[in-house]
Amino acid sequence: MRYYYHRAGVVAEGGDCPGGRAERLHLFMTLSSPPIPTGKPRYPIPETKADSGGGYRLQDPPPVLLIGVQLKASGTIRPQSLLKDAPHLKELESFLRDINTNYSSITHLYSVGTSVTGLNLWVLAIGKYPKDHTVGIPDVKYIGNIHGDEVVGREILLHFIEYLVEMYDKDTMITNLINNARIHIMPSMNPDGFEITHREKQDCSSSEGRYNKRQIDLNRNFPDAFENNTLLLELETSAIMDWIEKNVARFEPETRAIMRWIMNETFVLSTSLHGGALVASYPYDNIQPAIDYSGYSRCPDDDVFVYLAKNYSYSHATMYNGDECETTPNFKDGITNGADWYYFSGKSCS
Repeated sequence: MRYYYHRAGVVAEGGDCPGGRAERLHLFMTLSSPPIPTGKPRYPIPETKADSGGGYRLQDPPPVLLIGVQLKASGTIRPQSLLKDAPHLKELESFLRDINTNYSSITHLYSVGTSVTGLNLWVLAIGKYPKDHTVGIPDVKYIGNIHGDEVVGREILLHFIEYLVEMYDKDTMITNLINNARIHIMPSMNPDGFEITHREKQDCSSSEGRYNKRQIDLNRNFPDAFENNTLLLELETSAIMDWIEKNVARFEPETRAIMRWIMNETFVLSTSLHGGALVASYPYDNIQPAIDYSGYSRCPDDDVFVYLAKNYSYSHATMYNGDECETTPNFKDGITNGADWYYFSGKSCS
């Protein structure tokens, strides 16, 4: 069964706490549990985990793809200065095309669709076989800038792209990663919102560019896993695609593009990067209204997602503390179930 939900993997909710912190971004990705700095607590791997029905028993670090973001003090970098220097879409396109040209053997540049104003939703695939799915090689995806005014994730992904391709055949871990995975990176799902934000007076507390051109929150525009429809009962891709086309009026162009993308690729792990809090959030964000309107919303693979979230958090320089931002709750271990933080529907899942 496939769910439309961006946080099907683990989400790094940015590093841009309100008011701005002095940060420098350092990126890494690994196929197993990442190294923990000396003197820093490590999230313990469970000795055993009772089978909860999903067939998972977590005894050793699973060979998962995990992106970690370490934030270190380095001068003063505030959200508005990131936005000021962030590339417009034409510059972003130029950057991606240059990467694709210079590293053509391991990259493939493609668009999954367009925004309301016709701007491309660009994706760069990185891997030993970047153009096509290969049996035995997992496909994963990263999405940034779903909200146009949350620019940190967008910038992280651009730096991440550059780091991956430049370190190929130079760094053993990165080389192994690219040879054994196909990584799809979409720096901006909401280019219209970003352009609106970029043009307006910069302000840390509010923005006109959060939503898309039609003032729709793309992070609330996907089919809900608990709504009263038969979509999630369908196992055939063609049946789901037919449903999407029949209900096309309720979804924005950006949303439809992501849904089609999810159905046409075999993603096994997904991550979206947002801004405003420092936490790894995992499914579900929504709940079954007939049961409750708040509290923990457990998905079938809850133990796996908690494990991934904690590994992410404890790989981060400070996220595992859980209290980095003054205006957000204290998150134990730096993680949270989405609905247990706050409930809403319409997120996407793959």
